[in-house]
Amino acid sequence: MSLALDAVAGGFRKAAGRGRLVLADMAARLVWLLATAGIVLTVVFAFLSSLAPPVDLPPELAGLFLAAGLAGAWPALVWGLVLAGLISFAVWSVVEAFVRSRILRWTVDVSSAGSGIFLRFLASGVLRRLAFGLATLVVALAVLGPGLTADYGEWRRAWPELRWAVSGGLLLLVMVAFVLMLLDTLLRADAIGAFGDHPGTVVIAVAAVGLFEALIRLSALAATMILMSLIPATAALALAAPVAGVGLSAAHSYLLLVRYSAIGIIRQYPIRASTQNGSSYSL
Repeated sequence: MSLALDAVAGGFRKAAGRGRLVLADMAARLVWLLATAGIVLTVVFAFLSSLAPPVDLPPELAGLFLAAGLAGAWPALVWGLVLAGLISFAVWSVVEAFVRSRILRWTVDVSSAGSGIFLRFLASGVLRRLAFGLATLVVALAVLGPGLTADYGEWRRAWPELRWAVSGGLLLLVMVAFVLMLLDTLLRADAIGAFGDHPGTVVIAVAAVGLFEALIRLSALAATMILMSLIPATAALALAAPVAGVGLSAAHSYLLLVRYSAIGIIRQYPIRASTQNGSSYSL
């Protein structure tokens, strides 16, 4: 327990002096958001341009022409948006692996160099997201599957019985997300050996950083709900959304550095302990 707390405290101290890495991670997320917006807008504009009415069509019939086109061609828009989502997923996987693999080099000494660490980050990120998406689909089908074809009235009647199953499914997904985050951190930081030497310490350190981020997110949600109770909801969301978005993005990037730094400290513990000739661990 002492080593875990020391590692987390040391991680906070190390990350505090690396603001440029936090900004780099936030910039990567902004690039991805802009790229995603551009991809989605391209798909939507291409779809709408295919439904443009003929130039010689009377204005009073243009609305009917557009409505008829939408009724017949909406599956094409859906598939276009699905394709845009897949492209966005690929873009984020590459951008995140490129930026965070370099952030890790400034945070933890890793054995892989060059393209090796990038490929490790890319494979780890893709597999983690696919695994969590598959787990979410399985849990959703298991919990809500029987009611997917029910109407609204049946949902209202069945909700008192379903809410405990939904709560259990959400708790299971939280546990899956934590395990995937733990494995992802160990693989990226080249710290599988550290987990073998100090499994409880690694789990406590990663859980402490993850819990701290969860508390920040819940605090942001609570602050937004309080603001919505004081002023109109539209104005509250207009004020809270950008502030919360930037703040949560900065917190996530900072705590990412804390997590990597804490794992790096745990990795170096046997080396530090041996150089101190059996003395107590210190940062």
